[in-house]
Amino acid sequence: MDRRRGLIFPNDKRPKTNGVVDGVIQDSIEQVVINCKAGKVSEFYSIGDHVAINLDGIGTCYFDYIGSGKDERTDGADKPVSTWLSRDVIDRCVWNQNQTTEGGWDASYIRNYCRTTIYNALPSIIRNNIVTVNKYTNVNPMDGSFSGPKTEDTVWIPSDPEVTSYRGGYYERFDLDDTRVKMLTGGVAFMWWTRTTYGSYQANYIDNDGSSDSSTHTGAHVSNGLVPGFCL
Repeated sequence: MDRRRGLIFPNDKRPKTNGVVDGVIQDSIEQVVINCKAGKVSEFYSIGDHVAINLDGIGTCYFDYIGSGKDERTDGADKPVSTWLSRDVIDRCVWNQNQTTEGGWDASYIRNYCRTTIYNALPSIIRNNIVTVNKYTNVNPMDGSFSGPKTEDTVWIPSDPEVTSYRGGYYERFDLDDTRVKMLTGGVAFMWWTRTTYGSYQANYIDNDGSSDSSTHTGAHVSNGLVPGFCL
């Protein structure tokens, strides 16, 4: 048995790493979860490192390690060890099935899609260890606020100020526009949704060059990129 920080691990489930090569984590997702739960993620990995995860019915996708200790657990315990976000667009999705943002992120189609379809596609090792967090969603992309309506989420998409350094820069990963560029399958850069709404009919997105400004919003019924995240 291996004892670390008051925890007991069977020898085949102890914190360890095979390292990172060109930003790609060489550990299995099972080992990454073990390392996260043991509090070793920032010791073994760097912001922007990514791990391969097989999503049932979707295929293998890479998820970036984008920050530590940023999200607020709903159970009031210590903050999650790590936050992970899809490296690229894993699907295309409408923000809402009708051209309205009434009810905000809480009532949106895309939130339900994340909480059901994407959550159920995750490997059981992630579903069994995922941390439900409080997400605060601003209703104006230009105010940089983190004090909007609160929801409790397992799988989610970022708000605008969570990923734009010039309006918050909440997660360490997103310091430049090019860190926000997300690709479709085939390597074409594509715009992707945030949780942030803009008025009663539109939601904010990150443009295909990674930028976000007063013009990057469109009708909620438009099919843009889906870039989900979760906490461990």
